[in-house]
Amino acid sequence: MADELTVRVEGIKELVASLKTFDVETQAFLKAELKKVGDIVRTTGTQYLDYLVPDPARSADGYRVYIRGGGARVDVEQSIGRTTGLRPDWGATQMRLALVPALEAHQEDVLEGAEAAVALAAARFNG
Repeated sequence: MADELTVRVEGIKELVASLKTFDVETQAFLKAELKKVGDIVRTTGTQYLDYLVPDPARSADGYRVYIRGGGARVDVEQSIGRTTGLRPDWGATQMRLALVPALEAHQEDVLEGAEAAVALAAARFNG
């Protein structure tokens, strides 16, 4: 199921290796640009969940964008770690109802945004 939910980029190992050559400011710039890409999915996922579930009780407010692996991964996930026990499958339900459809709806935007972020960071690094 994870393969269905992930946008894969060929050459990611080479990208991660080259990102290590960026200076600290360029790395921070790239992370900020990639966070904007993740925010597209986070915002849409929040809207989907708010629309589908009349009272999501903070759930959709807990979506956060995480940049991992020096910019190799952009994850949007639920940051509220507590489960009440009333709905133990709530995390999977949020993925199915909100985050996966949000990623599917914006797949092209995400790919274009990630490419643009890397290009901007490379241009900034090269001066």
